[in-house]
Amino acid sequence: MFTVAIYVSNPDGVYSGGRYHGLMVTEALAKVRCQTYYVTNRLPVFWNDFEAFPNHNEINCLFGWEDANKKLPNKLDYVFIVPGTSDKSFYDHAINSAKNRNAKIVLINFETENWFNQYAPKKKTSEQWSDWKKVASAASIILSITDEGGKYAKEYYTEVPASISFATCYPPINTKAADDVVGVERKKQIFLLARFSGDTHKGGSIVDKLIDENLRGYKLAILVGTGVVPDKEKAYIENECAKFGVEIEWYFKLSETEKFKLYKESEVLLFPSYFEGYGYPPIEARYCGCKVVAFDLPVLKETCGDDIFLAKHGDLSDFKLKLEKAIASKAEVSGYRLQELAPLSSAAKSLEALLVSFKEVEPDYSCYERIYPSLDQKKGESILLTRCAQGVKVIRKLFKRNKGTVTYFPKFQESKSFSNHYYRAAWYLPEIKGIVSKVNMYLTSNCAAKPELPPAMVDSAGQKTHIKILRGKLNYLKDLLFSDVIMVTNGEDISNFWVRLIKSAGVPVVNVDTNDVKAKEYGDYPGAIWRFLIDNDHRKTVIDNSYNNLSELTSKIKARNVRYAAVFGTGPSLDNAYDYSFDNTFTVVCNSTVQNDQLMDHINPLVVAAGDAVSHFGVSHYAAQFRQDLVRVLKSRDIYYFGTATFGYLLQLHYPDLAQKFILIEQKTDGPNFDLLATFSAPKLDSTMNIHMLPLAATFADDIFILGCDGKAPKKDNEDFWAHSKAAQYHDLVDTGHICHPTFDIHRQQSTYSRHLDSVRSTLEQGEQKFHKRYTSLRESYIPAFSERNLDESWYKDNFESSEDNYKISDVASKLGPIKELGVKDTLGLDIKLSISSISMEKNTFKTTGWLLAPFKNPRIHFEFDNGIEFYLPKRTKRPDVTKKYAAYTEQNAGIDFSVELENIPSKVRISVLSGLDIKYQKEFKLTCDKV
Repeated sequence: MFTVAIYVSNPDGVYSGGRYHGLMVTEALAKVRCQTYYVTNRLPVFWNDFEAFPNHNEINCLFGWEDANKKLPNKLDYVFIVPGTSDKSFYDHAINSAKNRNAKIVLINFETENWFNQYAPKKKTSEQWSDWKKVASAASIILSITDEGGKYAKEYYTEVPASISFATCYPPINTKAADDVVGVERKKQIFLLARFSGDTHKGGSIVDKLIDENLRGYKLAILVGTGVVPDKEKAYIENECAKFGVEIEWYFKLSETEKFKLYKESEVLLFPSYFEGYGYPPIEARYCGCKVVAFDLPVLKETCGDDIFLAKHGDLSDFKLKLEKAIASKAEVSGYRLQELAPLSSAAKSLEALLVSFKEVEPDYSCYERIYPSLDQKKGESILLTRCAQGVKVIRKLFKRNKGTVTYFPKFQESKSFSNHYYRAAWYLPEIKGIVSKVNMYLTSNCAAKPELPPAMVDSAGQKTHIKILRGKLNYLKDLLFSDVIMVTNGEDISNFWVRLIKSAGVPVVNVDTNDVKAKEYGDYPGAIWRFLIDNDHRKTVIDNSYNNLSELTSKIKARNVRYAAVFGTGPSLDNAYDYSFDNTFTVVCNSTVQNDQLMDHINPLVVAAGDAVSHFGVSHYAAQFRQDLVRVLKSRDIYYFGTATFGYLLQLHYPDLAQKFILIEQKTDGPNFDLLATFSAPKLDSTMNIHMLPLAATFADDIFILGCDGKAPKKDNEDFWAHSKAAQYHDLVDTGHICHPTFDIHRQQSTYSRHLDSVRSTLEQGEQKFHKRYTSLRESYIPAFSERNLDESWYKDNFESSEDNYKISDVASKLGPIKELGVKDTLGLDIKLSISSISMEKNTFKTTGWLLAPFKNPRIHFEFDNGIEFYLPKRTKRPDVTKKYAAYTEQNAGIDFSVELENIPSKVRISVLSGLDIKYQKEFKLTCDKV
């Protein structure tokens, strides 16, 4: 049928799920009569366990990369590459072997950086996927092992051939070995597969915490996947087992038959993994009739449905609760999708169909050759580029140049493209003294010099005298060499020698091709000033001013006697806002809600959040209408705009008279943030709900209510990604955004919604488990994390009189009862310890150092001067000397090192320690200039 090589590097004497799947693919290809070559460094530890497969002996094994290259046939149809080794020569040999034989490359994709780091407690660096990306750049097919993984793969692998195809083939299990295990009776036994070294995401570190009274009288069988069990962890686990009367037995390096015997003997499999690219054990366990308890991962829902007990992700208490339910349950495993996923024959048919469909497709290595040129070519170009770039750097230093110069590349050849970018430059690159001084747009002789405004676009800027429409050669070269930023309007020109030379000289090069799906002009254009045209000192000033504005907002929130927070999306359920009153509630709205004065009057928000690059910072009629309404609201109401600095600073430049109303923040926090006053940094998550609104709400309240966050209705027409309230959307203008930014929706449809769902779940679960927050959706939602916490009609009927048509948020909170203790407890019996070691005024700068320890989570430090100025301490520093001395306190960042410039010299300062907004401790200091 086809001649195929499978490249896989096997570790010595160690089991690996990726290597297991690599051999399964090999067996499946042999089953459909492919001439199959298994190219490896050594046979895997489970090789003999696969002998029962009918075509096992037809697999041709070749050992050693160079030796295999000599022995492989001169013609190959496909080369499958199984990643996951640190041996970089493996990838180069596999790719070159395919290229030399004009074979199509198939990258077997287990996981990607963006997916793994969304769930795993310990993140991995980009470097660990660099070789995977290299293979992808030469591949014809990226073959993921689940549809969930495929969604992330489409987003992650961007530098790939234009003809690339993304496909899915589910890994089968060794049903032969499982079926050979007969006559085994189910025992009072719990089975656990875990790793205790290296892979923290596998959950080995929490095994001892899962053992409790529920397991009394059971045997715990632990199969160690790889590595050894550290003596300390082994002792913890065995002590807990002894404490609760649990028998324990450890297993290492079992055969397939022995493994499946344990499945068939056990009642329940514990699978406490924080991340899985597939998850073999839940499939294997269910095939053997063994129930499964695992953390809630979308990939397990895809493969197992409701056939396993899923606990909230990372929630140990819920995991133990689900284990208790699994033990008590009399229901048998349903076998959801097992006939589709488990047999080797299913994978074989899927692979056969895939290979046949690509039979006539020619491999494309051009992307790979461009990014990874041959060593000789790379060396020659590198020397030339380096020398030329050094010369450019010297020239840029020797000659005076205008700061804030932007030049477009290449020259515009036709008026449509010129007009397209002219009006973008007018909005995204306004003339600002010291920031943007000149924008150069060079034209060829064929291009008309008069731009015409595209129909979907708005001329949002004022004067444009700084935009220079030019022709010529020498001046063009000079402007390119002396610019601060180069805007490339044709994505293919990114590899142009002049572009690479300028980039090598340290000049930022930005791909703003509006039709290049590999570019994100809608995000790079509005972020250009923040990223490239201001320095770190300038950025720090903007952020410091924003933090001061947040402090002023905090004072206003305190004046409202806030006890609750409510955040409002723009989904259809927003129309129910009139059913509630929001006294004592800090309210945050978002996006186009600003158009509706009646709704704004009712909700009475203190903050409007917005962060969509297209809808709010773009050049369309939609974005212009939003900004018009936003400015009107900011001018007429006591309200702040809260957004990410990368884009939001562009708004502040256009509307400088509203700077005191802008709270701009950088996205620097890897996970959710629940106290912006303590750490003024937004999460690197998705959507303004997770980036801005929920962190802001959690900063000022523990009881947080959500409305208008409906998500995608499964059976309705989701207008523009998802449905919107008619009261909070510019419905007639939506298409103008898509016309102006044609690649935005392509990127959004590929991955944004799944990331949004993951971000919501991550935020809510961490808030509940670690920070004593409660999240309640006031109406039904299609977003799973919200729907699990929503109040339906029956709840309102049970808790309120039928005549009531307006619910006070305070009453809703009261009916819900107190927030449950979810593992967040203050340290008991300890006092607040505040030590100020120095405090002074140096000219007009207030400075203080010291430390704080408090017997509660996330204490805040507030400075109030007698000249009316107030500040919260943005962050504290590590003081190991203090935390070591007072070991009973759990706080790690105890240090105080704070300074701030003041216009008027104060005579006194009051330092307060707060829990939330409640003052727990105060101390006052008198100040004189240069001394206390």
